[in-house]
Formats: sequence, C-alpha cells, structure tokens
Amino acid sequence: RSLLAEALNAATDPVIVMDKNFTIVFANNAFGREVGRPVEDLLGQSAFQLKPRTAEGLAEPQIRRVLAEGNPYHGVVSFELATGEGLHVDLSISSLIGHHDPNGHYVAIALNITHLVEQQMALQEMANIDALTGLLNRRSGQVALEIELQQAAGSGAPISVAVGDIDDFKRINDRLGHASGDDVLRSVAASLRAGMRSNDLAIRWGGEEFLILLPNTPLDD
Repeated sequence: RSLLAEALNAATDPVIVMDKNFTIVFANNAFGREVGRPVEDLLGQSAFQLKPRTAEGLAEPQIRRVLAEGNPYHGVVSFELATGEGLHVDLSISSLIGHHDPNGHYVAIALNITHLVEQQMALQEMANIDALTGLLNRRSGQVALEIELQQAAGSGAPISVAVGDIDDFKRINDRLGHASGDDVLRSVAASLRAGMRSNDLAIRWGGEEFLILLPNTPLDD
C-alpha cells in the first residue's frame, strides 16, 4: 500500500479514492494542487463539498444515479475554487470491489481541461457575437427571437420587436470610407446598449440594420 500511495503521488494526473459514502480516503498530491488545498484537509471530507456542477446543474445526483446503476461515471464537471477561479475537469469514477474490500470504494481521476473548456466557450461566444459591434449576430439573434416569442406566447406577456437601420449609410462608406462606416456602426451599437434595459436584446440583423427585442413591453410602450 505504501508503494501504491507513493506511485499515485508521483503521478501527474489527479486521483482520489472514496468510500461508498463518497468520503475521501485518499487524494494524491496532484489533486491537492488542482483544487488548491492541502491533501490533509481533503481526507475525511465528502467529495461533494466541492460542489461539482455539470451543464445540467449539481453533479451529485447525476453521479450517484449512474454509479448506483452499476455503471462508471464519465463527464465534464466544474468547480469553483477558493480563489474564485473556475476549474473544469474530465471526471471518471469507477467502482473498486475486491475480496479484501467487500463494501468497495470508488476511484476518481479528474483531468484538468480548463483551458480547453475556456477555448470552447470563447469560440462559442465568437460564433454568437458580431465581431464589429459586440451585439448578437443574426444567427444567434434568430434563436433568441424564437425563444422570446415562445416564452411570451406561453406566459401571455407582451413582447415588442423594434427594427431600424442607419439612414444613408452607403453615403458614409462612399464618402468617408469603410473604416468610418465601421466607427458609425460601433457608435450606434453602443448607443443601443446604453439605452436598453437589462432584459432587452439588441441584434445586428444585417449590414446597417438592427433589431431589438423588448420583453414584457406592449406596443404603446
């Protein structure tokens, strides 16, 4: 056992062993470094004290259900560290059952993939945001419009949609150049953001066309 513990502590991948109540009975040094806490502070504590989350919410009920069904768990799980930073791991949990340990334990490997998740989030944001104005682009705006209309139809709440464009925008580009036209687009987008409420949405619908969603707003308003 001593040799095994030394080997696991020498490993670069974070590993913890939990009993059937998900109490941590072993954590290697890599896991302590990953979560920013001394290993001694983790032993005897519930693994769920770190409040792991998935895209669907708290990870605890999902993990318990999968393991209770006799299957290994695998998924991307997120934590908030004491520093306030987010940690994203590729988490795998399997059962350990042997004749020396009839009650069994769980072994978990938590590979840090924070940089990959952050890159994916940045790419997703780039796909949804118009690079010039910082507003939603038309593709993501169409999705937002559909969602808002469905919610308004289901709740009976009023919703208004405002559409507008920049007058004589072609003349700006022709006379002053496209760089000046870009400045105008950015300025108009900034004015729209400044005049909106927190639940309104502004979309760059076309070249110089903008669409604004106004939830809970009747036409008279």
